[in-house]
Amino acid sequence: MKGISATKFGPDTKMTRAMFVTVLYRMEGSPSVEGMQIPAFTDIGAKWCYDAIIWAYNAGVTLGKTATTFAPNDSITRAEIVTMVYRYSGSPTVSGVPNFTDAASVGAWARDAIIWATSVGVVNGYTDGSFGPNKTALRSEMAAMLHRYMEFVKAF
Repeated sequence: MKGISATKFGPDTKMTRAMFVTVLYRMEGSPSVEGMQIPAFTDIGAKWCYDAIIWAYNAGVTLGKTATTFAPNDSITRAEIVTMVYRYSGSPTVSGVPNFTDAASVGAWARDAIIWATSVGVVNGYTDGSFGPNKTALRSEMAAMLHRYMEFVKAF
């Protein structure tokens, strides 16, 4: 994972959707996207994250915000991050319900991802018992979560 500049990591900087798929793309080794399907996203143009978005779409990591938008500059929520990592991991089968005080605010699209990520220790809730699915993720939170994910993967 790179910083926000040559000398700054920016732990309290809000993570964007483009930043996050780029991190996953780099974790995957920045594969060539030549020959991959170009999604119908009208908002990705020739951005620095173009290849990462194409890879993430083709790998099933993201479907976009809508069928025609990816929203690369939008802040990414904790639920979105966990869902992308869950899909990156092959969407393992889970059962149960999220065990957080704000579980009712977890969208159905993120429920299995949150159950999986908490059950394997990739992500934790807050000390007040909440998960904060709609809370914007900070770079520090994302880095910690991806570190735990890599530790989980190494265990297998």
